[in-house]
Amino acid sequence: MEENPYEAPAIVDVEAPAATDAEAIRLKHLAHEASLKTLGLICYLIGFLGCYNLAVTYYVVWYSGSDLPEMSYSVAQIVVWILPIPFQFLVGYGLRRLLPWVRIPAGILFAVSLLRVPIGTVVGIWGLYLVLSTKGRTVLSPAYREIISQTPDLRYRRGPAVRLLFWILVVALLTLIFFAFFG
Repeated sequence: MEENPYEAPAIVDVEAPAATDAEAIRLKHLAHEASLKTLGLICYLIGFLGCYNLAVTYYVVWYSGSDLPEMSYSVAQIVVWILPIPFQFLVGYGLRRLLPWVRIPAGILFAVSLLRVPIGTVVGIWGLYLVLSTKGRTVLSPAYREIISQTPDLRYRRGPAVRLLFWILVVALLTLIFFAFFG
């Protein structure tokens, strides 16, 4: 029997190449990796805001000509607000690069930030979860750094709602800065 010229072409099943173990592990932890990097960015931001707060406080005390006794810091305030500033930058650096040593300093920093009610408490709980969870221990391990080097082409893509929220926050922050200087 001859071939039917009107017959639909036969579909040949082609199997996708099996993902390597490194790709499978990286795909499983990619969202957690992105969250840790975002947390590192938040640490940088909080560190810059802490430096700004210290600079404004210094400026007010220096140019007012008085000691401003109501602005004197207690030991608890120093521990909660001033001492963590250098650690914010250190932890931010480690989290942005997913360095294994950052787990302990990040755990200490986020435990202290639980005392910064209300925003510090939220960031502290979120940070402790991300760093100390099973996925966090995996992502912040030397073995995972090797997995990252084996799979450099894998990237986490945020959804459009997250990107929209980011740009809304950027515009709001720029508006706040504009009105702080020119308002």
